[in-house]
Amino acid sequence: MTRQHEHSGDIVKIPLPIRTEKPDTARCVLQRLRTVFDQPTATGHRRGENPCRIVVGRLPKQAAVVEHFTALRYADLPAVVAMLREAHRSNIVKLALEFLILMAAHSDEVSGATLDEFDVKAKLWNNCERADEGRERAAPLSERVALSPVGELVFPGRNEMLSNISITMVLR
Repeated sequence: MTRQHEHSGDIVKIPLPIRTEKPDTARCVLQRLRTVFDQPTATGHRRGENPCRIVVGRLPKQAAVVEHFTALRYADLPAVVAMLREAHRSNIVKLALEFLILMAAHSDEVSGATLDEFDVKAKLWNNCERADEGRERAAPLSERVALSPVGELVFPGRNEMLSNISITMVLR
């Protein structure tokens, strides 16, 4: 027996109350509902368009929320670096974050840093191939930076590259 009585208006009512307050939760609920309606369609117990796919255009737009960390006062930097060194986190992650601070770099630049980008004799880090818009970016290495990589990546993660979220979690 097939069932065709699901109306997209009814589906809209489910994620609507939380759509603007908890957008990630609303998105997950809608994805799960899609899966629930796709399964009987795939097995022949339901026909027609998945009502969840129709609903997406009728839901209110979600505002993009970007949360930035509060800027660190320069005077507070030594204390923050000292706390970072004492944090109960992976040494690789702590070193990557300290390197990021010392080099005023982006987390994706640091997590993907490879040995061939460093000129230890000239004390330079040249990551122009990965830098914004391919422009030249050769940064002098500070005295604190000592490269002792494990493998090709300077800051390896569990699988390959160290993830940006690993660095962000230390800041929290």
